Amino acid sequence: MRLILVYVTAILLCSAIFCQSEAQTQVKQQPDIQGKSGAPASPVVLPGAKGPLYEYVGKGGPKVTGADVGVDSKDANPDKPPKTRTLPSGTKELSIAVKFESRPQAESISIEVYNKNGKVEMAAGIATQAENLRTGEYTLSMDLRPKAGKFADGPYQAKVKPGDKVVAIINWGIGEFKE
Repeated sequence: MRLILVYVTAILLCSAIFCQSEAQTQVKQQPDIQGKSGAPASPVVLPGAKGPLYEYVGKGGPKVTGADVGVDSKDANPDKPPKTRTLPSGTKELSIAVKFESRPQAESISIEVYNKNGKVEMAAGIATQAENLRTGEYTLSMDLRPKAGKFADGPYQAKVKPGDKVVAIINWGIGEFKE
């Protein structure tokens, strides 16, 4: 019998647990969206659905063993993710699920979403945590809604950060778009 302890926590993504202030959450690997003159720089090129769905890029700490994105929590399955993912045009909310080999030893875990124009500002959402007591595997799922009301069509990338270190990158597309 599998013993799984599930913690369900409804929180605001803007709370101190899952999201720090705008100044603290800027990722060093993300190109600057404003040029030195203050004018917008060229749009960021993201692989979207053409890239791998997820990549583990962390060093040290628990390894990310799976990740997925879907229009709701039932669609995002980090145990059996597809090779690529494209969500329908007009998507207003999505769910990102990330599975770690064990619980990260960080005070907070954030998931930041980027499109070709830079960081996408998110509204409040819900986070769910599950920990397998037998294996130690830890899964975090976050429901995300953009403040703009819906996600624009195009390529997207999420950066998973326990603390301030990016450990995984998740790529997907929304709608029909030309890259």
